[in-house]
Amino acid sequence: MKYFEMRRHTMRRKYENCKSGTKNPRKHLSQAGIDLARQVGDQMRKQHDNPFHGVITSKKPRAIETAISFGFEVDVFTKSFGFFPEKVYRKSKWPANFEAMSKAVKKNKPVAKYAKQQADILALHIDQIEDEQTILGISHGGIMELMAMGALPSADHKDWGAVFGYCEGFRLARDGDKWTGIEILRVE
Repeated sequence: MKYFEMRRHTMRRKYENCKSGTKNPRKHLSQAGIDLARQVGDQMRKQHDNPFHGVITSKKPRAIETAISFGFEVDVFTKSFGFFPEKVYRKSKWPANFEAMSKAVKKNKPVAKYAKQQADILALHIDQIEDEQTILGISHGGIMELMAMGALPSADHKDWGAVFGYCEGFRLARDGDKWTGIEILRVE
């Protein structure tokens, strides 16, 4: 059995006194985000002696900085972990819960195709490690939920609850060439 643990990036700084009036967050992490990621990283290391045999993030600063704040060096940067096509984003229903997103996957071919493609990307990476090893990935909201549903399309997604909050995610198990189970990882 091999494992892929995927986590959402942590919080970013907000714009303050911005002349443009935008309310979009900045590219880099806030202190609260760094503190949360450090806490979650400490928990990861307490649970496992050698937790990860590779760390993969999107190319976006918030994902890279989250991995570093977790306390792990990034081995691979991939555009696919941060690419969410506008058409898929709109039709995915994110940030609705998993039940609503699952309905969107079943109803919209582009969303279903994207979910499967994301799961296939995870499979390419996990096939590079040995049995009983785990890869850590850092990605983004919406993308991660579709990755998980793409890996386990027949699962009862409504049982997975709300979409992932900051530093939350999933741990997928893979046996041979099949995804066999998921553990939803929440931050308390």
